[in-house]
Amino acid sequence: MSDAVTSPRRLLIVEDEPALLANYKEYFEASGFEVSATENRDTAIDWLGWQEIDGVLSDIHLTGRDRADGLEIAFAAWKIGVPVLLITGLPTDDISNDPRLAKIAGLVRKPVSLAALHALVESMLRKAAHDEATPDQTEIRELLRTYAPWLLAAPGPPQS
Repeated sequence: MSDAVTSPRRLLIVEDEPALLANYKEYFEASGFEVSATENRDTAIDWLGWQEIDGVLSDIHLTGRDRADGLEIAFAAWKIGVPVLLITGLPTDDISNDPRLAKIAGLVRKPVSLAALHALVESMLRKAAHDEATPDQTEIRELLRTYAPWLLAAPGPPQS
């Protein structure tokens, strides 16, 4: 038997509905995750820069904004190799229907049970731990050009 101590998985949750954010945070903490939670895109992107994060669970559209904040969070996480699962409650959302989104993030539609969300997060983390493939940067840039052109002005991910 191994004496190695497994550190808790660290999950960043970004959700603009306070009740959902609290519910997700409580559930994942009870499931053994170390959780950082925020309603704010800027805070999430800042935390990605200095916290040890294993995965991100984020709503695509955050309150008070007219653009896809979750896509910005996903791009920031992708640049540093952190997997992302995006959530949307908008069934006709153009971004969530774009197959290029799968290159940088998983997607689930609300409503979703906590058990199903937990299974999806676990799957995302397992896949990320075993996946060495680099997404096609041309497709990702096209996705960003379509939905988040302001991100292309920032330095992109390192070229291999």
